[in-house]
Amino acid sequence: MLGSLPKLADKAFIIGFLLPSVLFAVALTTIFSDVPEVAAAAKAMAQEKALENFVYLAVAVWLFAVLLSLVNTILFKILEGYTLPFAAPLEKRAKARFDALKARIKTLGDAWIAAGDTYPPDKQKDYDDALFEFVTTFPSDRDKVLPTRFGNAIRAFEDYPRQVYSADSIPLWIHLCTVMPDDFLKSVEDNKTQVSAALNLTFLSLIVALVAGVRFALDVEWTAIGSPPAAVGAIWAEAELLAFVVGAAIVARLSYLLAVERAIAWGAVVKAAFDCYLPALAKAMGYELPGHGKERRAFWTAVSRRAIYHRDFEPSRWHKRKPSRTRTQSPKR
Repeated sequence: MLGSLPKLADKAFIIGFLLPSVLFAVALTTIFSDVPEVAAAAKAMAQEKALENFVYLAVAVWLFAVLLSLVNTILFKILEGYTLPFAAPLEKRAKARFDALKARIKTLGDAWIAAGDTYPPDKQKDYDDALFEFVTTFPSDRDKVLPTRFGNAIRAFEDYPRQVYSADSIPLWIHLCTVMPDDFLKSVEDNKTQVSAALNLTFLSLIVALVAGVRFALDVEWTAIGSPPAAVGAIWAEAELLAFVVGAAIVARLSYLLAVERAIAWGAVVKAAFDCYLPALAKAMGYELPGHGKERRAFWTAVSRRAIYHRDFEPSRWHKRKPSRTRTQSPKR
């Protein structure tokens, strides 16, 4: 990351990390605007050495955005539910949704089979909608269900290549990137950038809500509250902080829902990459892609195991591509 400084100023970095960092800095500055040190710094920004102070602030925000990009994988893991301390009840609820949706698909599917061509179009649409929701928001196996909607949306498209091709998406993704054209890679990056932006806004909004909540609890004169009118007056005096708590919590919730929706869109592009470029990957590796579905699945299983466990191929089973012969034109006499 630090070895590629130009990428720390491209569109993906600006949208995914710098913009959330700027909003975070503005929110914290507003929350602590009444603190003398913060007020003095803001005054200095507007008066003497304004440009110099602005540069210092911009560098600080930029460095925070770099730090945010470095911990991006950790934030993904948290929001996916891998490291949540209260994951057990969330996972139980997610599996209940998995079971309910799968049961609905089976009920609608059985009814369609029984009714045949007389099955009502609206019920057919219900079946299609339920099936689409299932494959985009859940992995195929119940044991792979994660505690959060965000995690399951990502797990759903990670599971797709294994279902369809017996290819392990995580170790093979880097291999696949080597054969994808630049414009398609840019589409993948753009979709991931939107997910990262929504994810960062979720976490930073939660921090803003927490900080504003702590300030609200510390600033309210609880000892002066002796009656309902006094309580209302004491709370109203800190209404701006309370508004920050509520507003930041709402932004965090909306950002999380956006992250789930953008993860599904990102997954559609990733699935298209496996559909379109797996044959090119086999060619780039120097192997003939088997012609039959069963053999193809076995081939990609072998490729996945080699990427994960460093296992070599069975040379008697998989055929190397023959080098293409280029016809040379005889010189004119």
